[in-house]
This record gives sequence, C-alpha cells and structure tokens, in this order.
Amino acid sequence: MKVFILTEGGKRVGFGHIVRCLALVQAFEEKKIFPEIIVNGDRCVAEFLKHKKYRVINWIKQKKRIFKLVKGADLVVIDSYLAKVDFYREIE
Repeated sequence: MKVFILTEGGKRVGFGHIVRCLALVQAFEEKKIFPEIIVNGDRCVAEFLKHKKYRVINWIKQKKRIFKLVKGADLVVIDSYLAKVDFYREIE
C-alpha cells in the first residue's frame, strides 16, 4: 500500500503536526505499511523524523510536484492549517 502524509512543521510553525503524524505512522507501521511523510517546513524536523521515510518540500507552493509524487497513491493524509480548500479538491 502506497501512503503519503502531508504536514507542516519546524522552527516557525512548531512540531505539533509532526508529532501527531508520527502517531499515524506508528499505526500504519503496525500494519506493515510504511508511509512517506512530506513536511512543509525546515530541516530541523530531521531529529523528529529520523528512521522514517520523509522529505522536506514546500508542498503548498509546489503543488504540481506533489501531485505528481502522490499520483497513484492508495491514501494521502493531510494534516495542515495552511492548505487551502482547492488543494484538497485537486489532490483527489
């Protein structure tokens, strides 16, 4: 199963979203599903995400890149205060 989790976090935004998403990752991993986390943030998230599959990408500004990356995914979870409604509509 191909799963992506899109979220935000870092020095400016804080780490609440990342901590919550790590709980989701743990639940998936218990089912032998290993999601990729894509963080709109900065490199300081590396300590939180070590040993996890992740990328730091401003996925809100780079929509085309993200849509291409998640194309064909079984599930995309978005944990964000920054994403606009149109982003949710387009990611289908």
